[in-house]
Amino acid sequence: MKENYATQNHTYECLDKSSIKKLSDKALLEKAKDTYKFLKLNEIYLKNIREDYGKQKIAQLRVQFIRHQLDLLIRECFCRGLKHGLSNYY
Repeated sequence: MKENYATQNHTYECLDKSSIKKLSDKALLEKAKDTYKFLKLNEIYLKNIREDYGKQKIAQLRVQFIRHQLDLLIRECFCRGLKHGLSNYY
């Protein structure tokens, strides 16, 4: 299952667990770093969207989902013994 998300001019493709397991080590590390960057962009957007309740709720859900996606990617890195370089995430 793949889903695409867009925030401002940035897009992100979400992957399910089985798709994550099929990634090469290099692709997994790149995806984890891209997901972290996308998460940070969405957190900034969430902080700046205070005036519209509907947009704020959608942004909160998006941030939660991206965090979940990043957790899946980091877990797979851990299982493979890869160093993802995102120690400041936790």
